[in-house]
Amino acid sequence: MVEKIERTFDFSEDVLYGKAKSIVGVQMEKRLADFNPKITWNDGDKKGLFNVKGILGSINVNGGTLSVIIDKIPMMLKPFKGKIIDSITKIVDKVE
Repeated sequence: MVEKIERTFDFSEDVLYGKAKSIVGVQMEKRLADFNPKITWNDGDKKGLFNVKGILGSINVNGGTLSVIIDKIPMMLKPFKGKIIDSITKIVDKVE
């Protein structure tokens, strides 16, 4: 794991998962469109796996907690790690 961005909300797990899909998923696809993001959702586990130009991670909902875990940042993108994490944090912070 490279980085974990976690927020706790006052929503039920189902509501938070819906918000994660509609806000985090859509915003990642929109803000990072130049990098051809791919997100695969698993509704049973309330989890999404993403790949954005080799940046691998997951979006997880457990109870009222939303976690975005970045598992891998390719070597050529390591100099931009701070910007990548900042961009993803801004997306997560849009959930209200």
